[in-house]
Amino acid sequence: KLTEELMMMMKNVEHVFMSEFDIDKGSVVRHQVPHDTRVESSFLAELMLPEGSHLRKTDFTVFFLRRSQLRPAADADAIDADAAADDDDAESKQGGDDEEAKSAQQQPENKKQQQTTSERDDELLCCLNAVRTKMDSSVRRGALVKSMAIVTPHRFYPAFKPVLLLALDSYFDIGKDDVEQQRALLNRLMDTLNALDLSKVWRPQGLEQRALSAVRLRLLNSDAGSVPIEYVAQVEWEKTPIPVRVPTLMEADEVGDASLQRLVQLFKESTMDIFTALIRQKRVLFLGHNQPAA
Repeated sequence: KLTEELMMMMKNVEHVFMSEFDIDKGSVVRHQVPHDTRVESSFLAELMLPEGSHLRKTDFTVFFLRRSQLRPAADADAIDADAAADDDDAESKQGGDDEEAKSAQQQPENKKQQQTTSERDDELLCCLNAVRTKMDSSVRRGALVKSMAIVTPHRFYPAFKPVLLLALDSYFDIGKDDVEQQRALLNRLMDTLNALDLSKVWRPQGLEQRALSAVRLRLLNSDAGSVPIEYVAQVEWEKTPIPVRVPTLMEADEVGDASLQRLVQLFKESTMDIFTALIRQKRVLFLGHNQPAA
């Protein structure tokens, strides 16, 4: 559960990625802001430019990365070196009763700190990815395909779609060789979204949460009256005010704007086959022909 203090400490966006299709090299990652990560570049490019993305003007995809994957490689090497040094120090402190007692007192604290770091590194972050295809007769392929992704700890990532799409359009307007301006735009996008204060988002707790969950569909499909079903904030991009709508009635295990109601309407009786497969811990592959990912 996100407390107001935690929301104030949490960044809305931790990373921004930029990829495009190169007719000679295929899918490539052009920029990673604020720094390059440990994610393999070719793997990231394929996630951001999935097969068939060039067949439609606009699409959105979502993928997930662990926080440890966003750590710079240099930092990872330093952490490994520190861990090795700590092991060497532990071995050298075997002599002397006082040193042994001091080491014994430090072990629980170090273990707790390592556990906290490990839990944070294992945290899954949501990556909202926007893909645009723009026709351009001046290029060999006849079109430009670019994608921009933001990495956020928030499960309500669809709230950022309008801003992300506008930022991607702005990127198209920058010259292909103007790397400085390209990176400046990505940094501006991250700063703009991180300046958004979401600490005041109302979150029902305890009995209030359970009571609202029981009547959630009715609240979402009607006039909720005194119950705020979303928190509306606002950011500005290129002098254009953009509303950011954050849902307040999300369940603890809910991610994005997925709808169980829409799933049942689409698959009808086959929904039970999907449910059974999940209960049996089977992988479920959804196939669609000429359908957008979003």
